[in-house]
Formats: sequence, C-alpha cells, structure tokens
Amino acid sequence: MRFRLLLAGATCALTSVPGSADEFKNPPIIEVRAPGGDLTIRARRGTASLPGLGEVAGVYGYEVRRGSAFPRDGSRASTVPLMPPVISVDRGSTLRIVYRNELRTTDVAGKTQPTESNLHAHGLLVSPKGTGLAGRGRAYGDCVFVLASTAGSAATGHAHPTRYATDPAGDPCSLDPKAGFVRFENGDIRYSYVIPSDHPSGMYWFHPHPHGLSEGQVSNGLSGLISIGRFWDTAYVKCRLTSSPDAPGLDACQDQAAQREELEAERQADAARGLLKVRYLGLKDIQVAKLQDRPGEIGKPRFRLIEFPLRPDPGDRSAHEAFGDRTHARHNRCGKLASSGSGDSELAYVDGVTGPGQCWHKQHPDERWVFTVSGQVHPRITVKAGDSEVWHLANIGADVTYRLRLETLEENPRRLAFAVRALDGAAFSPDWTMRRHTEIALMPGARVEVLMQRCSQGTGAPGTGVPSDCVDPSQKVEARLRTAGVATGIDADSGDLWPPVDLASVVFESAPGQSSARVRSIPAPPGPIPVRPDTPTSTPKIAGRPPPSPATCDGRRYQSGPADFRVDSNLVRLIRFNNRDFGEQGGELFGIHVENFQMLDLAGKAIPVADLLAEGRAVRPEKNVSRIASISLEDPCWRAATGEQENPAAFARFYPAFKMDGDPDVRAAYGAREYWLLVNDSDECHNFHIHQTKFVVLDADFPVNAQCLGDRGLAPPINRNVLHDNYPLPPGARVLVMIKFDGAKLGRFVFHCHILEHEDKGMMATIGVVDGPLP
Repeated sequence: MRFRLLLAGATCALTSVPGSADEFKNPPIIEVRAPGGDLTIRARRGTASLPGLGEVAGVYGYEVRRGSAFPRDGSRASTVPLMPPVISVDRGSTLRIVYRNELRTTDVAGKTQPTESNLHAHGLLVSPKGTGLAGRGRAYGDCVFVLASTAGSAATGHAHPTRYATDPAGDPCSLDPKAGFVRFENGDIRYSYVIPSDHPSGMYWFHPHPHGLSEGQVSNGLSGLISIGRFWDTAYVKCRLTSSPDAPGLDACQDQAAQREELEAERQADAARGLLKVRYLGLKDIQVAKLQDRPGEIGKPRFRLIEFPLRPDPGDRSAHEAFGDRTHARHNRCGKLASSGSGDSELAYVDGVTGPGQCWHKQHPDERWVFTVSGQVHPRITVKAGDSEVWHLANIGADVTYRLRLETLEENPRRLAFAVRALDGAAFSPDWTMRRHTEIALMPGARVEVLMQRCSQGTGAPGTGVPSDCVDPSQKVEARLRTAGVATGIDADSGDLWPPVDLASVVFESAPGQSSARVRSIPAPPGPIPVRPDTPTSTPKIAGRPPPSPATCDGRRYQSGPADFRVDSNLVRLIRFNNRDFGEQGGELFGIHVENFQMLDLAGKAIPVADLLAEGRAVRPEKNVSRIASISLEDPCWRAATGEQENPAAFARFYPAFKMDGDPDVRAAYGAREYWLLVNDSDECHNFHIHQTKFVVLDADFPVNAQCLGDRGLAPPINRNVLHDNYPLPPGARVLVMIKFDGAKLGRFVFHCHILEHEDKGMMATIGVVDGPLP
C-alpha cells in the first residue's frame, strides 16, 4: 500500500490553557553540511532562562559552537542553555567535535569536586573506533570508554579509579589487546563521526555516558538533539527525486520539469510557506527550588537546580544511604501518586499539586518538578490556518517515561490521534501506512516523528458520527499535550510512578477551506539491516532435546561467542534483564545475563526462529498462547538466583553488573546476522538500547499490559520494515529482534537499559564485534 502523508491542514490540535503565555520557539539550529564541519561542545554549569518559569541557577548545560577552538576564558558567559541548538548534519558528512568537560559536581555531603564526563551520539550508526589522526590530536569514535576529567584538573573522580590500565597509544573501543579498557583525557576529547550517505534521516540525540554518572548529569540538564539528513530524504510533495526509479509505484519524477517543480515545492515547504512546519520537541525534566526575589526585582521568578548528587562508592555505607535517601526524595517531589493498576488508568495526585508544566508537594510549594519542552515550560503552540506540522518528539531525560496524549478542551474531551511516520530516527517504509495512536509511550531515549493531521473537510466534529480522533479544519480546536503519568511496575511496590503533567497548549486556528497539497513518503534509506530475514534454503540446523540439565548450577556451560545464527535454526542470543532489592543482605542489584541459547518448549521440542518469524507477521487471537511464550527458560542457575530464598551472590553471578574493565560479555562476528531473544525477568519496565546499530523486531509477547507500552496494549507490536534502537520491555516481556553487525561496527560498544538509573546501577553489557570467520 502506498504510504501518503496528508499535510494540507495537517495537524492535530493542542491548545491553550490558562497560565500559558509564551509562544513555543524551536531551538536554534547549527547546520553541518557536506563534506563536514567542526563544532565545539562545552559542558558546564550556569544559569538557564526557562520561558514560562524563570531563571534557574546551577543548571548543567551544553554550549555548542562552530569551529574547533573554544572561546577565551574572558568571553565565558554565566548563562547556559537548558536546550542547546539542534545539530543538523547532512548525510555523507564527517562531524568533528571537540568536547570539553568543565563540570564540577556536588556529593551528598555538599562537597564540590571534579568529575568525569564524555559524549555519546545516541542512535547514530557510526563507528565506535577512532581515527587516530595525527597533527590534530587523537580522534575517537562514538566511544563511551573514553572519559574526560574536569578541565584543569588531573584528578579523576570516584567512578573510574586510575587503577584501570590505560595505554597512551590505545583505543579503548577497539579490541586491540594492547589497549586499556578505559582511557582518561584531561578536559578535552576529540570525536569524529562519519555519517554514511545512506544513514537513516531523522531525529537522534546526544548526552553524557560515563558509567555511574550518566543519570545525574542528564538529570541536571545535559542532553541535546541531532538531526540527520533532511525531511525530504524520506518524503516528497508531488514526485520522488531520483535518478533510479528502482521500485515500482513510488512516483518517481518522470522529466526535468517535474523534478524542478518538486524542488520548488520542497523549497517552499522548507520556508514554511503554508505547507509544512517542523517542530523539535525535546522532553526534559529538572527539579528546582524557588529563591527569594532580589531587591528591586520583585516578580522575576528565580530558582536553583536541586542537583542530582554525585553517586558515591557503594563501599561507603553512610554516603550510599544518604544518596539513596536523597534520590528517593526526587521521586516523591510531587507527593504520592495513586494508580488503579489497569493499563489505561491515569495516575492521580494524593498529596501533590500540578500546574502548567510542573508539579509539587502541597507542603513544599517552592520545590518543584519541572517538565520542559525544548527548554520551555508549558509553551503555547499556535498553528496557523492552513499550516501543516511535523513534530519530532524526543524523550531526552534520564529516567521518566512519558505517556503522551493530545486531549481537546471541550465539554466532552476527545483524544486526538498522532499519525506516526518515523521511530527512533528511521522513517516507515512506503509499503506501510502511518500508525495512528491516541497514546504514545516514550521511554528514555525514544524518539517519534508524528504528523499532526486534520480530518477531511466537514468531519471530526462532535456529534457527527465520524471518527473523533481528528480535527475539523473549519473549526478552532483547543487541546492539551500531556503525559498521563506512568506506573512502570506490576504493583505499587515495583517500579516507579511518574506524575501526570500538562506539557504544552496548542491553538489550531480555523481555516475557511482545505488545501489539496499532499506529501508522500519515500523509502527509508538502505539501513544496516535487511528488513526480512532469509527464508530457509537448506536443511534446518535445529538442536533437539539437550542432555538433562544438571540439578545444580554450573555457570561454566554458558557461551556467548560468535556462532552461526540462522532462521532455520533454534539458536539465538538470550539476553535476560533483572533487578532485585535484597535490602540489608545485599542492597539493590541490577544486571544482564547473556548466553547462546537453543529454544525448546516445555516438552523439549525445538522452536526454530522461522516459527517466530511467521508468528510475528500474523495477528493472533489475544487469548492464544504465543509460540514465543512457550519457550522454556528453566535453568538451575536462574532458579538459584531468583528463588524464594534470597541469595544476592547467586543473583549477581547470573545477572552480572556491568564492569568498565572487563572483556566483552558478547562477541559477534563482523557481517553476521544474529537473532536476540530479549527477556525481562523483573517486575518493572525496562527498555533495550544498543549502540552503533539498529534492530528489527520480529516477534513479541507481553503478558502484562503495562503502561510503558502506551496504547499498543496486547496487540502484536511488530513494526515490520522499521528499524529501532530503543524498545520497551514490560515485566515478563519476550521480544525477538534481528541485528546485523555490518557497516562500521568493528570494535567494542555496549547495550543496556536506557533508564539511566538502571544503567548506572549495572544493567549494561559490552559487545565486541570481531573481524573473522564464524567458528
């Protein structure tokens, strides 16, 4: 089916609520055009101005500038942006960044000290290995194992002691045995990102990734957006600009006149002349405390950041307990929340109060949890009559999950639909129509591109009997963009409760008529992964019933090296996520178990990958037990780790926490296509994110209708022909994905839960892609 985006009058309405006064403004955009360019990014603290709130002192911010040299100290301003400029990069370019860490952080005792930081380009399909360019200093790839100490301080912080072996000539993201596992730089790190010409065009983001410190630095404000390519790389107005109409039915421009007309239409759209407007909506939360007015400045609200403190060494018991108390208070900044426990239920405040873009506890009105939209608090978005809009929505915070709804402000409120055209920076293929959702769950790291689409003329009005999830273009419609609040656990004692908050208001002005302009998608650029696995062409390599499992645990039998993963085999990578609080016996433990695994059912019969592929393509009855759910995961080591008798040592062995100075947990052969079975063994939501690559979801089973899924509920979640780098794992979830380790993926990188609290506590693992034949 041809995928079309109706953009004339396109957009769903959000509206104005009393108290919203500031019109939304896109962040500034810094363009890097082919063949490439240089930027400097400086991480430092300062005072941020948040429209809709006021000034906030102590914010962590990114200062992004053109060039390869930093301004002199005398030009340093005391202000920082909470939302830095969007970095917009052409495909086929090299983006070079000099990153400087000027952060000083505060521990639970109030002591300020140097710290480490670095930079990660989330979702980009770029190499983890550096270039080692001579003359300009060492240039690293997208490597999270290189860290910069605070500029001017040779000291390293608590999280990465200097005992780690380092080699001045080594690249920590290579698999060179001579290189150390971690490398420290004093202040500055040079990065080089080669953006392939076929890189998926869309929205990505950047943030710090120092293990043990990521949650705090992102919570305190550090994150920003990266845009790859142009909107028109994956869409067109009248016909597709191409020299090779290699796919039928894709409306290639047939002559020069048609090509010129298309170019002009796209140029006008870029200028937002009545056809298309693109908004960058980066969702980021911070916590603040109100300050007293300065003399002579009454009525100018001032706040200070309630800083996320430096994570202490777990061996420091008193500091660790104080840290736990401090961070637990962050979760309760707006008081207790109540949930009915049903998948569709909204959370409600018990002893808290919510206002536009923020909430607080009734007894502490000066301490607030603020939810910003591209650095603005509850902005107003006005959509002019006849305008169409595409919104890039990105969760660029540390821990909070958003359950986005667009609700009209009418006597009988309606939920308007988001027409989703891209996920995680990758557009849908043209043989799939847009997904329409009235609720979108964005876990940390997730991005979605939505078309805000109106109804056809004369439809969508209340009482007309037509679909109520769109907006009549002849009417002025007001609504609110909000998060309904999220319960991430199976009960009140599991997971987190994130508050419901109104994020923005939008006013859609009425239009006397409807334009006939249409915008269509074109295929997503060739990705790093074939969207359909090969069908079996040879005798299946399926292992039957294995020898009886030992009665006691033997961890030596687990293997995680390169193997021949085939669609006609039952061999997969088994990746199990779990966390558990052992209290005084061992504290809270997070980890990931990995092994090469043969899928069998409870009767010992092999379940080939092909069976799950077929299942994932079909809509199955809700009450039927899925094939993927019938896989037996019984294991004596797992039983010892998760049994009724608490054994933190056994848990830590089966679900080891991440170590910076360890060999890769998984080794994959370059060029291999692998099938990974992701399993959430815990009672709360996690999400899977892998660096340097994307994956295709092939099959899934969600036994719990968790709120972190949004309105997808129990329906098959398979997005065929869609590439992901982030995917929700509700409690008990089983998700089969396919990953191909081609492109610039040689080296050492990580996969993890992108709830940064979980990542910092150890829910992360290392993968090494080796250049060599399969065994």
